[in-house]
Amino acid sequence: SSSKRPVTEDQYLDQLLQGMEQVSQGLKRVEKLVADRFQTLETTTATQIKQLNGAMDNEFMLVRDMIHNLGADLKLGQQEVITISSSSDDE
Repeated sequence: SSSKRPVTEDQYLDQLLQGMEQVSQGLKRVEKLVADRFQTLETTTATQIKQLNGAMDNEFMLVRDMIHNLGADLKLGQQEVITISSSSDDE
């Protein structure tokens, strides 16, 4: 991502919305894993529990990374948007 070009405010907001949607999907996957985990609580073997916990961990990590990246995009985007809007004030 070295070809960072300045973004307009609507591009920036669109990017953020897409990021939020990804995070939302990720959280839904985690939610489903947790629900599955509850449903199978009685019948799962120790090995299955390990696998399920591993899967939940992986999803959590993915979501955490997405949120982290979203936060970084937010900061970067605000700076870029501010730069653009302040330089295009001469109408």
